[in-house]
Amino acid sequence: MNQSKQVKKSSTKSQSRKTGNHGLSGKEKILIGIVAAIVVLISAVVIWDNHHPKLILKVDDEKLYLEDMMYDIYNTELSYNYMAQLYQQMGSTEDYWNMQQQNGQTTKEMARNDCLESAKKQVVLYKEAVANGYKVTKEDTKGAKKDAKEVMKNLSDEAKKVTGFTEEKLIKIIEKRKVVTRYKEDKIESYKITEDSVASTIDKDKFRQYSLDTFFVSTKTTDSDGNQKSISSAEKKKAYEEIEAVLKKAENTKDWSKVIESKDSDKDKESKSSEPSVTYSAYDFIESESKFDEDTTKKIMSMKKNEISKILETEDGYYVVKMKDNNSMKRYETELENAVQSAQNSKFEEEYNKMLEKHTIKVNENEWKKVELGTITLS
Repeated sequence: MNQSKQVKKSSTKSQSRKTGNHGLSGKEKILIGIVAAIVVLISAVVIWDNHHPKLILKVDDEKLYLEDMMYDIYNTELSYNYMAQLYQQMGSTEDYWNMQQQNGQTTKEMARNDCLESAKKQVVLYKEAVANGYKVTKEDTKGAKKDAKEVMKNLSDEAKKVTGFTEEKLIKIIEKRKVVTRYKEDKIESYKITEDSVASTIDKDKFRQYSLDTFFVSTKTTDSDGNQKSISSAEKKKAYEEIEAVLKKAENTKDWSKVIESKDSDKDKESKSSEPSVTYSAYDFIESESKFDEDTTKKIMSMKKNEISKILETEDGYYVVKMKDNNSMKRYETELENAVQSAQNSKFEEEYNKMLEKHTIKVNENEWKKVELGTITLS
């Protein structure tokens, strides 16, 4: 009997040990429950974050979410991507969007700042325009429809999906932009800033332009290491004879751009090379930006209109020039136009900064800094 009791107790203890090895204690169950709840909470936050509109900018009571910023993002990326393509064409292998700029920012950071400023300015100026009686006109709508079609035509299907653009949405956005443009143009016109009012700030003599026709033959060559060096004396003699022959033709030719062509069409095939080394170009310059050395520049500037120079020897090669105009006003007029625009824009920015003081502006930096320009609408 006692032995039976002992067996029973032993069996009970054995079963208890089994339960202890493979079951969960109360604390363990609570811990697992907490972890599961955290996972569910994180998943819910991620889902909410992915699908909930992200507030970027608030101007007074008007809220701009990321989707409202897409047109500014599109325009900014389009503008910066043009420069990126230019860098590629020049042989740059560096990623333009991640390139460090002089102000210490990367290109994409600069673009993001420009984009935010553009969006903010559009909202503020539209509010100011409406407050001053401006509204969308039939002409605005007509222009907006045309612009919207052009944007949609140039966007890929992926970009349309990312931006959420439709023709109807774009029309509404662009209509407001056209109202802002009219408001700004009217403001600028009211300043009465003209070329006469800024003429005193431009030195006419400094921007006196000289317009030339030029022939050039180089006396430099490039070695295997990519370094420039002078050609031999015999080669220099040949180069001089080539440009001398071109000069003789040019003296009796009104249109210098056709002199080299006429050389190629000569019947005397033996007297010409298949690739003439003498090149033609038209060249305009002002004294401070001359590509010639100082001595050559002075010689050219002293020439009369329609005068043809002798062969001019420089460090890089031989030149022949014809003075088409020794007192062109083109560059001066360009500088005047630039001065007018600069004064107008400066005045408008002053007024815009005063407008900002009337508005409460808040930027959600935490969300905006997540936006990587250069990757959104260019797909």
